[in-house]
Amino acid sequence: MHDKLENHRLKDLMRAHVAIDAREKTNIYIKKNGYINFSANDYLGLTHCEEIKHAFFNAIEKHGFGSVSSALVSGYYTEQQQLEQAFANFLQYPRTLYVGSGYLANIAVLTAIASRNSVVISDKLSHASSLDGVTLSRAKHYRFSHNNFIALQKRIASIKKQHGNKNTIITTDGVFGMSGELCQLIPIVKIAEKNNATLIIDDAHGIGILGKEGRGIREYYNIPTEFIDCLVIPLSKAFAGQGAIIAGSNELIETIVQFAVSYRCTTAPLPAITNALLVSLAVVQQQTWRREKLKDLITFFNFVAKDRNLPLISENISPIKSFLLGNNKLAQLVQQDLQRMGFYTACIRPPSVPEASARLRISLSCHHDKQKIIKLLDCLQIVYEKYKK
Repeated sequence: MHDKLENHRLKDLMRAHVAIDAREKTNIYIKKNGYINFSANDYLGLTHCEEIKHAFFNAIEKHGFGSVSSALVSGYYTEQQQLEQAFANFLQYPRTLYVGSGYLANIAVLTAIASRNSVVISDKLSHASSLDGVTLSRAKHYRFSHNNFIALQKRIASIKKQHGNKNTIITTDGVFGMSGELCQLIPIVKIAEKNNATLIIDDAHGIGILGKEGRGIREYYNIPTEFIDCLVIPLSKAFAGQGAIIAGSNELIETIVQFAVSYRCTTAPLPAITNALLVSLAVVQQQTWRREKLKDLITFFNFVAKDRNLPLISENISPIKSFLLGNNKLAQLVQQDLQRMGFYTACIRPPSVPEASARLRISLSCHHDKQKIIKLLDCLQIVYEKYKK
């Protein structure tokens, strides 16, 4: 343990908890100091939505605090059944399943439908939970170059020569959480269809934001549901809640219910959170101004960053804005300087990103405004020029 920790320190990879005193719409308080918060994934600003908070409080009064059982024993409440049906309607899939987290969801899907007789092909930068799901499934695992559908096609052709027509699964993120890039979904769908592969999309950072109705990456590219076999929808970002929805066919969801150990052996989410998420979904659908304002801020941010020659990784229509710095120590220094200037941002280092690709990650919320964005990028430009020399 000592050697492992020391090696981590020498590489400037040590992480530490930061205790948050309080959080408001765009402010965060640490040790009684206030900062403009550009680190949270509260994209639609629902954390302090009054309707959602009231729904949570009402459910606490009705059901108490915990679910105190797994969903297949006595932890499955009427609100969970209603949430699953509401999301099935919203996402336009036959059936959905609500689980405790996005991490558990990806593990549940992959361990239920894959085995040692399967082949899983994932984007090189797919979320860690997908990779752990593959490991637990014991499937043969191959990766393709990040966001490169030509590399995916070549990989599948190579695998077919080696393994024949085994059960093949393709998995990728819809929006990559450390860069804000959108996946090239249309060609990936075509490749999956041509090769009779099951396609799983983790849309943690696209749901609620992309598409006219906020249905995420599938709606953004106008792809019918039958071409994406499984959508994993974490609810801790745009929906500001906890847990995740798995969407797919009746057969797929039933397979997960029956065979996913991570679902069967986990205490069900709190009924109060489930009730609050029902209201959160309604707010996402009805209060379209949140999505529209966020998209306006994203476009504005891209323009201002480009005008200041800042190294923005992606200009896609995503609320995640990352600046490539490369060096782990440099990323820490830039974050610390910005914090001294009154801004709280995220310093992202390996293994969350590949080696030598440490970055500053900024998350936009519909509660931010253009003045705050200008001030942040002005300060970032000063800091960036300071270290570039």
